[in-house]
Amino acid sequence: MTSVTVITPTGCIGNRGIDADVFRQVIESEQPDVIAVDAGSADCGPWYLGSGRAHSPRRNIEWDISVLLDHAVSRGIPVIIGSAGGSGTRAHVDATVETISRLARQRNLKFRMAAIYADVDPDYILAKQQGGQIAVHRAAPTVPVYWLQTCAPATPSWD
Repeated sequence: MTSVTVITPTGCIGNRGIDADVFRQVIESEQPDVIAVDAGSADCGPWYLGSGRAHSPRRNIEWDISVLLDHAVSRGIPVIIGSAGGSGTRAHVDATVETISRLARQRNLKFRMAAIYADVDPDYILAKQQGGQIAVHRAAPTVPVYWLQTCAPATPSWD
């Protein structure tokens, strides 16, 4: 069996800040095949996910992405970012791609990048719920229709 070494420098981009020196030391000692990080979280509650707003300030997100780029690209280490921009909606993925592209241009870095979208239209979920096609976990409350109706299309707001 072939092993794959993955390092995760932070649980959530923009949340705590990646220590660049420690990150470099870990890369040098562990020689990772990939760096994987998340950029969203339900830890701060569902409001951020439902509202489409990021839970971290833009400068914190840019710091973490800069550290990732500075240490991964020159070594040819792929970076995977999940739930990009906070909620992972199309608008947040696009904003994260733009941020990565801008930071890469500033550093004259070249690499391939892919974006994977996984948005689910609130109207689709509402129709499924109204059709009785969504099962609620016994420990969870029933989701009121107005909650689904107030889910906003994501508009990145990182400040």
